[in-house]
Amino acid sequence: MKNYKLLIVMIIVIILIIILLTLGIIFINLSPKNQYTQQPKQEEIQKEVSRVQNHNDFFTVVNCVDKYVTYLSTQNKDILYLLLDEEYKQEKGINQSNIDSHIKTLNDYYKFKAKEMYVRKIKDTISQYYVYGVLTLETTEDDEEETPFYISIKLDKGTNTFSVIPDTYIEGLSIKNRFIDNLQK
Repeated sequence: MKNYKLLIVMIIVIILIIILLTLGIIFINLSPKNQYTQQPKQEEIQKEVSRVQNHNDFFTVVNCVDKYVTYLSTQNKDILYLLLDEEYKQEKGINQSNIDSHIKTLNDYYKFKAKEMYVRKIKDTISQYYVYGVLTLETTEDDEEETPFYISIKLDKGTNTFSVIPDTYIEGLSIKNRFIDNLQK
């Protein structure tokens, strides 16, 4: 009988220890992570520009640019307006009635070929890509008539959306220097 009571007490103690350990693990997981580790400041993250190394990101952004170029060629101003970055529209005062004066559409169908791409992380899920490439007429067989094309794509991986910031005013500069200079302003 005494052994039976001792066994029950030991089982109860073991169950209490397991419950306390479980609660401790849960409490540790819910507490703020690494509050004492040094994390980079948000400003440092935003100014860091690097060449895109990830092939998936590279081709995702190229696909976004292809879509934008297609809408430039079809001159679909409603969709072009929707693709423009909200901050860019506010800064330039762009609305659907004056988009013609801010966006230069294309008179022919072009294909886009990316040459250089850089990325700047804005938030955890949002990155801004700076792209340099060339446009060639879809009807030409060779690349004789290449037109330089600069664009910035803001990609939100959290919502799987993108927006466009056209950079039609950049000419003759190294893309990395151009965008780093722009970030420091």
